[in-house]
Amino acid sequence: MNRIHQNLKHLREKKKWSKSFVAERLGKTSSSIIDYEKGKATPPASVIQEYADLFGVYVGDIVGQDMWKGETRPPSEDGVVKELERSVREKSLLHGTVEEQEAKVEQLRRQVVALLRSPAAKEAGGVLGNQLSELLEILDK
Repeated sequence: MNRIHQNLKHLREKKKWSKSFVAERLGKTSSSIIDYEKGKATPPASVIQEYADLFGVYVGDIVGQDMWKGETRPPSEDGVVKELERSVREKSLLHGTVEEQEAKVEQLRRQVVALLRSPAAKEAGGVLGNQLSELLEILDK
């Protein structure tokens, strides 16, 4: 579990966010964030998912990669679409304050727009473009 706590600390420091800021965004105490980052406590899967959503990374990278060493999987369009679909399907956007919800929606919206403009989406054409357009419509409601 050494990898998880180092990844959580790395993600926070990369964004230059304080522990208290991350705690507030995740609805946790600062002491919980400190314990997760020092490896004194292992966050449950649901909290790891919240971290992944907050930092815009894959859960698998937090758990299975040495992100602090620069190891990550390059985001595939298909993977991002699946993550976006999961977020919408599981209604993970409905957690937190209104401001947090709006920030999550805007983050997802930016990801969808970026994917729509990507060369891979243009090459894939119909199916991927249609999926992304549908997601964008949902997020714009």
